[in-house]
Amino acid sequence: MLEVGCDALVVALPWSVLPPLAAQVRLGELLLSRKTELHLTALSRAEHAALLAAGATTDALVALRDALSWSVQARPITHRLHDPTRAPERHALIVEVECTALDAFRTQLAAQWLVPLPRPLAHITSFVAGSPNGIGIASLGDFERLRVQSFGSILGASASAA
Repeated sequence: MLEVGCDALVVALPWSVLPPLAAQVRLGELLLSRKTELHLTALSRAEHAALLAAGATTDALVALRDALSWSVQARPITHRLHDPTRAPERHALIVEVECTALDAFRTQLAAQWLVPLPRPLAHITSFVAGSPNGIGIASLGDFERLRVQSFGSILGASASAA
């Protein structure tokens, strides 16, 4: 389901998208807690604002959403992110996902409203520390700046249940 909140547009996801997760994981000294919900960000706050400024409406976004099938498949790639610029510092584990509807949604909106919507890193945040909301990633540049570690599994080889 597409939800409008905090000016970002997200697709709420069931927990079945990921394998069962521990309540917490430890990476060295860092203890991360499982998020209370899962979602896929369809549009960042800035992208949503740009679309509204160009004349888009929530009704138009929902109509396009309803025409698409939002099937999400987790990939066995997890990244640890760190944002030291916020107080408190934020940490997150994100899992890359495949979702063809995300690309179709953004491509159609960009063409219809003439707003550039570059391809984001499709992901869901699974664990957080410092804030229950995790870290917002508005672009691939943000992702590269915030990424500190990558793993070839959902939780990462060095993660351990706390």
